[in-house]
Parts: sequence; structure tokens; C-alpha cells
Amino acid sequence: MTWAEALEKLDTAVFGTFGETVTYGGVSITADVNISDEHDDGHTSDATGKFGVIEVLKTDVASPAYRDPVIISGVTWYVGSPAVKKDNITSWWLYIYTDERPRLKK
Repeated sequence: MTWAEALEKLDTAVFGTFGETVTYGGVSITADVNISDEHDDGHTSDATGKFGVIEVLKTDVASPAYRDPVIISGVTWYVGSPAVKKDNITSWWLYIYTDERPRLKK
């Protein structure tokens, strides 16, 4: 077994134990969900709304894209821009948002 295969098995076990079931692009998958009221470092939008980062396995999401829908606890979120915060051999960390509205400047 290669190091990458061992890491994939470990990630799958961790996601299965601690992950949350979400629907990504119409498919039910397990993800690590982190929601915030503020932008994460690297997110460049000047809008208001709810923001977060989800970690998903690359075996579940082969090619994440801007505006891909993600349903979490019945609420539709969308993959942000840039879509990928970071990645490793087995997973993506994706920016997500919902209720995004432009910020009005005075």
C-alpha cells in the first residue's frame, strides 16, 4: 500500500466518523463543515452573507467549480470564487457562501 492509499483510507474513516452528510451537486457525500459569519483569509468578495469552508474528498468531488450547489442541513450554499482554498492528495477545502448580498458603500 502506498502512502497516498493509506492517507485516503484514513481520510475516509475520519470523514465517516466525524463528517456531516451534505448534498454536493445532487449527490449525498460526507464533508467537514465549518461555517462562519466572516470571510476566511483569501476570500476576496466584498459582500455580506454567511460564509464557510468545507473539506470534501477528491473521490467524492473530482472537479469543484464556482457556484456548485451544496445543501447543508436543508440550506443551499454555493461554492465561492476562488473555489479552492487549498488541497492535498485526498481532499479539497472549498469556500462556500449563502445569503450573499452586495455591501453598499456610502
